Amino acid sequence: MFKENPQHPGAAHYMLHAYDDGEHNAQALQAARTYAKIAPASSHALHMPSRVSPARHVGRGRLASDEASWSASVAWVKRTGRTQDQRDFRSLSWLHYEYLQQGRVHEARELEAIVRGADRAVGAGIGSRRSAGAHHVESEIGRGYGPMSLRNELASMRARGRGGEPRFPDG
Repeated sequence: MFKENPQHPGAAHYMLHAYDDGEHNAQALQAARTYAKIAPASSHALHMPSRVSPARHVGRGRLASDEASWSASVAWVKRTGRTQDQRDFRSLSWLHYEYLQQGRVHEARELEAIVRGADRAVGAGIGSRRSAGAHHVESEIGRGYGPMSLRNELASMRARGRGGEPRFPDG
């Protein structure tokens, strides 16, 4: 399908997820890069190359991908008038992991602070769609966000960065 429709975002997206298993990631890299080019304003599309980039590319492919993804998410919230809790915190969590792999502990902790701030605001009902009476808050990729989602991302970040050292192997 992707070969027949190389500019179709759905074909690229499904192709890369079909091979996003750790063993076949190299087969998905072109689809992921294509998807990011097809949908340059989508935080999810920009994040996808980091999912399938080889581990040795943390300083190049993965990091650039997730920095671009987070920036697109922030821009989407601003452009569409959404609230800060609708940013793509999943891409921020991946970026946190990559900073830790590079030993950039201070920058990783700054990202944790962003999530803590969003969690406090959502919990207090400040600047949240929940405070406006909505029952479901969504990010640009359609994933619901609220206190539980934000706390899960924050817990993952804390677990990875406990003691200032990465807890997962680079690889």
